[in-house]
Amino acid sequence: MNDSRMEGKIWHRLTDILFIVTCGIICGYDEFELIHVWAKAPDTQKWLKKYIALPNGIPSLSTLKRGFSVIRPEEFSTRFISWMNAVLQLPERMLCPWMGKHQEVRRMNARVRRHYIW
Repeated sequence: MNDSRMEGKIWHRLTDILFIVTCGIICGYDEFELIHVWAKAPDTQKWLKKYIALPNGIPSLSTLKRGFSVIRPEEFSTRFISWMNAVLQLPERMLCPWMGKHQEVRRMNARVRRHYIW
């Protein structure tokens, strides 16, 4: 991936930033603030250091945000899907079709939507 950040001011590799954010999302954190708190936890840092060097520690919150702002979403998406396909190696017929419907019901002046899958 092309890293367009200023060369002399880079303390954290773009791949490390992407790895931290991607792992945080996989763990269920969907905001940069939550990902940063998760990454700063001692147990998380120990785990991250098994896979990335982090010579300057965990990037700051603003560095995580800036790191993601310099990449093209299409390129990241394509590379992420390729990486997942290589890592997971799912059989060709692994996809399972689902049939589903939803039903809206009024309960005490509020609409409730129920989803049914069979």
